[in-house]
Amino acid sequence: MTTEVTITVDARNAQADALARKLDDGSVKIYDGTPPANVDAALSGNTLLATNELSATSAPAASAGAITFNTISDDVSIDTDGTASFYRSYETDGVTAVTQGSVGTTGSGESMIIATGLVLVEAEVFEIASWVHTV
Repeated sequence: MTTEVTITVDARNAQADALARKLDDGSVKIYDGTPPANVDAALSGNTLLATNELSATSAPAASAGAITFNTISDDVSIDTDGTASFYRSYETDGVTAVTQGSVGTTGSGESMIIATGLVLVEAEVFEIASWVHTV
């Protein structure tokens, strides 16, 4: 027998806000290849393509359990050529991973939208158009 658990919107907002605070002054790293099974799994054969810095307040207060991240700084020089397939977000230390997810372009339905397309070229600018995370 399974038990369905639901929480209030207020509780979802609190969870989302706590997540956003973990990412204040953090970063988002974009990788190629097959995403690991989950954010706790080690990267395996994935190449770091770009790193974007999050602002001191990464996102305003959540609404309906969703955080819409503030403008994310551009990576002004992509590290190497590749096709973006997923991201990991990191706390301010740049080492402690918090979330992992797939990336897409406008209309893809992904939570992180890449403005510059998924094919990245070394030394070009990399821009994240938007990122929304829902609890």
